[in-house]
Amino acid sequence: MLRRLAIVSHTLPPSPGGQATMIERLLLGGDAPQPVLLCSDRKASGPADARPQSWLRCHTPWVLRKLRQFRRLHAALFGADVRIRSRRIAHAAHAAGCHAIVACTGGDLIDLPAAVAAGRQASLPVFLHYFDDYRFQWRIPNPAWHEETAAAIGESVEAGVLEHAAGVIVPNEILADDVRARTGVPVAVIRNPIDTELAARLRRDAEASPPLVPGERTVLYTGSVYEAQGDALRRCAAAIEMLRHRGHALRLHVYTAEPVERVRAQQLPPSVVIHSSVSGTESATLQTRADILFLPLGFQTRYPELIRSSAPGKFGEYLASGRPMLVHAPADSFPAHYAARFSCGAVCDQPATELLAATLLRLLEDETWTKGLVERAVAASTEFAVATNRQAYQAFIESHIR
Repeated sequence: MLRRLAIVSHTLPPSPGGQATMIERLLLGGDAPQPVLLCSDRKASGPADARPQSWLRCHTPWVLRKLRQFRRLHAALFGADVRIRSRRIAHAAHAAGCHAIVACTGGDLIDLPAAVAAGRQASLPVFLHYFDDYRFQWRIPNPAWHEETAAAIGESVEAGVLEHAAGVIVPNEILADDVRARTGVPVAVIRNPIDTELAARLRRDAEASPPLVPGERTVLYTGSVYEAQGDALRRCAAAIEMLRHRGHALRLHVYTAEPVERVRAQQLPPSVVIHSSVSGTESATLQTRADILFLPLGFQTRYPELIRSSAPGKFGEYLASGRPMLVHAPADSFPAHYAARFSCGAVCDQPATELLAATLLRLLEDETWTKGLVERAVAASTEFAVATNRQAYQAFIESHIR
């Protein structure tokens, strides 16, 4: 029997964000009962009339948010927020007849400990979905919590949630090994899924489509732009400028939901064309028409551990696009490791502009090499199919509900 789940996350469908999209693909549709979606973001995006019937809020009360301006109260406020939110989660899960709770990492650090506390209150198993490594998310500057608070309680909070978890879901093997080193609870690798049928149709359509920019080769990046991508994007822009001075008509195009001023704050030069975000289908269509797809992860960030185990949602989409992918990321990061292991993408794992420019140029000029990368990438993309990962997700949770 497939069980009903309560899903706790800072972002949920119909929000257009990557994590919300992954949750939708794994949990909505299919044969499983409709989950209860508990959103911890009081400003959750997405039209209200498009939300599933079981979409509810469990955000921090107004009074606690106001009290956060007093930094000396942060440690006490964290505990109070956990207690209040856990009661809301427990009540919603119990009222809906849920069999388990799944808490997702993300922008709200309260979600995991609150969900674990709710599980104890409602006598329900709690699974943790690590879209990113929760331990090191505490190192990312967060306007809700002072950095001293984060440094003081972050590691101990994760130890507590892992101790009481029924299982942990992660998107790649690197993060799986990291989590297994901290806990004995079951860990399952479930890929960030993609619609492989849509990808196949878009690849066919792209064969008869004109180039994105007539007379110019396009390097395309679709996704967030902040510290985690900043120096890699700047280096790509510099490498492209180097090639343009040598006579190659090439330009970097970025499609992102981030405000333009925030993108420019990453010191990208004016030569980079910044576009507003598009729908998931439009993004996938653009990917099939670009000359090169660029996947950046920073070499100079305050959280190298997060970079190492990061699994960008676009990775599977890039593999399935039918276009060559260039991963510019540290050698020990998941995308660089995967692309190199399966020879399904060009990899520049050194922060060197000349080397990156040479890799770009080879992708443009070495047709045999590039074709082989694309063929192996499309074959590898089947591992990220929605149906495969949804089935594995359900099977993992079913097998660990006592």
